[in-house]
Amino acid sequence: MNLPEVKRNIRRVIAGISAIALIMLAGCDFEVIKIEESEGGSNGTNIGNELSAAELETTAPPPLEMPDSEELPLHKNTPEYEEAVNNAFQGNSLTKITPKAKTELPGIDISSSFVNKTETDIPDEVKKLILDYHTDRYASLGALKFISTSQYFDTTDTRGKFYSIFNDTIIEFLIYVRSNRTADLSYDKAFFRITVNEAEKFSGGYKLTYMINEGVDFACTGTTSYSAYMEAEVLVKKCKDGSYRFTQYAEDTDVNLLFEERVMDYLNYDYENNYLKDMTIPSYLKSDHTMLALLEKEKTTADKNLNFQKKILEMINENPEQYRITPKTEYKYDAEKAVAYSYKWVDKTEIIRNPDYSDYSIYGGNCQNYVSQCLYAGGIPMDISGDYESQWKWYSDYSNYYESSWGRVPSWAGTEAFYLYCNNNTGTGLSAKSTKYIYTARPGDVMQYVVDDWARHSVIVSKVIYDEEGNVVEILVNSNTTDHIDYPLTAYGYTEIRLIRINGYN
Repeated sequence: MNLPEVKRNIRRVIAGISAIALIMLAGCDFEVIKIEESEGGSNGTNIGNELSAAELETTAPPPLEMPDSEELPLHKNTPEYEEAVNNAFQGNSLTKITPKAKTELPGIDISSSFVNKTETDIPDEVKKLILDYHTDRYASLGALKFISTSQYFDTTDTRGKFYSIFNDTIIEFLIYVRSNRTADLSYDKAFFRITVNEAEKFSGGYKLTYMINEGVDFACTGTTSYSAYMEAEVLVKKCKDGSYRFTQYAEDTDVNLLFEERVMDYLNYDYENNYLKDMTIPSYLKSDHTMLALLEKEKTTADKNLNFQKKILEMINENPEQYRITPKTEYKYDAEKAVAYSYKWVDKTEIIRNPDYSDYSIYGGNCQNYVSQCLYAGGIPMDISGDYESQWKWYSDYSNYYESSWGRVPSWAGTEAFYLYCNNNTGTGLSAKSTKYIYTARPGDVMQYVVDDWARHSVIVSKVIYDEEGNVVEILVNSNTTDHIDYPLTAYGYTEIRLIRINGYN
């Protein structure tokens, strides 16, 4: 997510707290760090900043202890666990509807289940609409062949027509990006679960908020990639013919948020403080022309990134030794331990977080907080030396820029702040190097997705996939916010990627 998303979540979740204090609580993208930097990082940004350094020290919570290696088992990949996961997705005791998509692609096996956790009775027709829509979407992405989902939207309604074209644009863009990757990102098998957490009935329809969990067998990975906590908010309307259709489908995932921001800018709406789903869609808007223009612009940007990364991959596979980096640090990084931690704190069907830390999801995202925890589990010590830009620490949720072992600084949970710390840190602490040579990554390294020169998302490398000749094929990652397990790096809609090589520490 980005700065506007962080600010919007802050305003909705916490009221009555000062704006600057909220800034220090931001999560995944931490674009709000820009504000801190412009203020010098010390003007009222500390909670309890009116206290002296000595007084602050006396109120400091005890420091976190480095996780013990025995506490970091590899993820629960046992036959019993896999069976439980499959049962959770496929139904069994869950409410299950078997959808039959209106558009079917031979050879694409899509299965699903539907769970309603609310007290609102949701008609089977509405459940089937949702499952059919997602089935077609998964089939389209699996075959890398565009299928319009307009049949699931009320296109006689201005809002319904816009969201129909908007979501078709998302599908088309994802297919374009994945089709132009060197790795084969098609799949012939996927399963997903819809879990409704909020439901409201209104005259003529329903407003639903649900989570999407998925398992996808990408052709290039040789394993199942899992995703959890993909949120969608939809409006479903009963049309004149008696059928239910969408008049809104707003999904909180990378490409959707990217295009939402572009549309808001185009319509001159305040993206910092509002959601597109809360805005009026002008009746005069030519949705097809608008989205086509935005699509072509994003394709142009994607082309530059994709072509560059193809060349990088070719160069590295031709002469891997030339690009091998031998870190020169005093202490080694235990990448295996870091990756083990990354598996422990993501799950295939539920959202799990380490209770020893805060969860920044509601402030914009938990991705960098999660990645920092992984590095810490891999032996990288917290860095308390220097000013706040030179520190990397999380002992508690209190902002603290003093050179002391408590509190936190922006680089722990802020993507761009972490990037700046890695580039600028000298002396003690983490030794890392950022580069666009992403295919030199190793498990335990960090990847960042960049949009408009700002890091939107951080992930940790879980595996590197090689072909029979030893060439790099794809890189798999684990992440938080939208939780991913062994997800292809290049399957994201964000196309500008930078690698942060974790060398060790001094």
